[in-house]
Amino acid sequence: MRPFHLILVLSGLHWLVLCAEDAKALVDSDGFERTRRRISELFQRRDNPPSRAAELRNPFLSDSGRSAPATNPTPGITGSAREILEAIAPNMQIGGIVETAGRFGIIFNRKICYEGDTVAVSFGAASVEVKVRRITSATYTIGYGDAEITLRLAN
Repeated sequence: MRPFHLILVLSGLHWLVLCAEDAKALVDSDGFERTRRRISELFQRRDNPPSRAAELRNPFLSDSGRSAPATNPTPGITGSAREILEAIAPNMQIGGIVETAGRFGIIFNRKICYEGDTVAVSFGAASVEVKVRRITSATYTIGYGDAEITLRLAN
């Protein structure tokens, strides 16, 4: 047998083997069906996601570290607006005053607040929302209702 004929016969056999493997893959509908079901499951999760809890718990806060939601006006708190401001002023934990782009901001609970922002301050079991009215390089003014109080930063 000539080498050319041998190469031709071997190529034919190789082609038959490849065709047999392709035919086996086509006949293996069980694998195809499993793949189709898996794809359907994945799309089902994407199209109809499971419902999430209304409020997800922050894993970095302990349960005792949660504060009551801020309300304004605050029920159960009596006294004039001035008396309430004077009572909650010691509860304000100010981290400092910053100046960005010529504008002063006050750091309260690791958040920068600017003039006009409202801040929730703990007052007993409740919390009171006070408004930051003015900020200077050494003082800040907070307001509640029609009353306001100016406080100086501790050095």
